[in-house]
Amino acid sequence: MVRIFYLFIALLIFIPISTFAQLYAGPEIGVSHGYTYIGSSSERELSTFGFKPGFSAGLSVHYDISDVFAIQSGALFTVEGKSQTQTELNYTNEANYRYLDFPLNLRISIPTGNSRFFFSVGPSLNVFLGGSGTITPQIGSPLTFEELNYNFEEGPTDGDRTTFNPSDLNRVGWSMNIGLGYFYKFEQGYIVSIEAQYRRGHSNIGRYDEIFVDPYGEFLNVKYDIESSPQSIYVGVTLLKQVKFFQIQRKSHNRRSTGPRR
Repeated sequence: MVRIFYLFIALLIFIPISTFAQLYAGPEIGVSHGYTYIGSSSERELSTFGFKPGFSAGLSVHYDISDVFAIQSGALFTVEGKSQTQTELNYTNEANYRYLDFPLNLRISIPTGNSRFFFSVGPSLNVFLGGSGTITPQIGSPLTFEELNYNFEEGPTDGDRTTFNPSDLNRVGWSMNIGLGYFYKFEQGYIVSIEAQYRRGHSNIGRYDEIFVDPYGEFLNVKYDIESSPQSIYVGVTLLKQVKFFQIQRKSHNRRSTGPRR
């Protein structure tokens, strides 16, 4: 999927720029509400999972291909997480994970002038930047510590219980985005848009002794393989400004005939 992502980028670079093509860029900010469940049915029976708030902020790019189709991309710093309650050992596990996301969505809009609704779909490249969390035993838990704060880092196990160290860290993953939104184009070259997206991750971050961490919120210390399916609802707002490149203007030179030289 990562190769397809880069191939898509390469194809966009060589798209002929027509007289209609327009490029917009500007800030984007939004909030998300994520939910994570585990693929293992036996482990799901021992845990409950709640929603976890998150956010994204960064640069958004909008490229009009035609009056109907557009490409939306950019770079977003994203924080997602998980909220787990383990009922067998009676503890809570709250975690946050940091990513740098590079979405590449195809937007299909209804050509109704400057004000229009659109549908978007596409992949997102997710670069894992790190994470942290807190395990808190509840009343009646057999765990002896009061609270355990941990970080997620790459490297060999060093015996530090506050650091989870996968031996094979996959820092690049991907997810799929499906969204519905609305935007308005102003005559001054600005676009204001709001969009609700459904995000779903499709790749693990790392593995160590059958410990898995999955994009958008899964970390479990288990003795068997599991598959996580993180998902979240994201609502983002963008303010875009049309980017105008330099144009080569041809100057006409009128030469007046002065007759034959003597």
